[in-house]
Amino acid sequence: MYQVTEDHARTIIAAMAKKEGITIIPKNKSTFMKVLSDLMPILTGGGIKRDEFMTKYVTTIMDRVYIDDDFYKDPDSALSCFIHEIQHVHDYRKDRIRYNTRYLANAHYRALSEANGESAEYQMRRIYTNSMVQMPSASTVFNSLKKYRNYGLSDDDIESMVGVIRSDLRTLDLLGMVSNESIRTMAVMISSVTHNKP
Repeated sequence: MYQVTEDHARTIIAAMAKKEGITIIPKNKSTFMKVLSDLMPILTGGGIKRDEFMTKYVTTIMDRVYIDDDFYKDPDSALSCFIHEIQHVHDYRKDRIRYNTRYLANAHYRALSEANGESAEYQMRRIYTNSMVQMPSASTVFNSLKKYRNYGLSDDDIESMVGVIRSDLRTLDLLGMVSNESIRTMAVMISSVTHNKP
């Protein structure tokens, strides 16, 4: 999608992390993540298993992004994922401690937070697929978000996420440009290594 290598992805993400004041930590080197992984089956009602949490999920808490061992193996996925995590950090910084509490305790709030992250990902993808005038159908977005059932989100919560994402993309269509400064910055970085104009 972005035509970047693993090295490109590492360089871009490191630069974005520095710019955003984010610390990137491998999950397998974090005692906190290992303890949290034991609690995930309980916290998610069995939706996320211990091993899955450590190997299939990127986790952002406050200003720290915890990544799995294979994070950079798919450079496109790593770039999309990191802009998603940046959005979580921005959401956290607006509300600090209340954000963490509400994210854990309120499924609808969690859905809206994830919708913000997914919106950032969609915006990044659309820059590089020349689809600024094509909005994905609601069913397409819904199907891509089914993974959030593991987060304890209902189909109604996911429908709310679809609404937020499509609203954001509609705004992009009207503006004809990307509105989020972090997304614009990452787009420029990707362009600089791929020599593609976003």
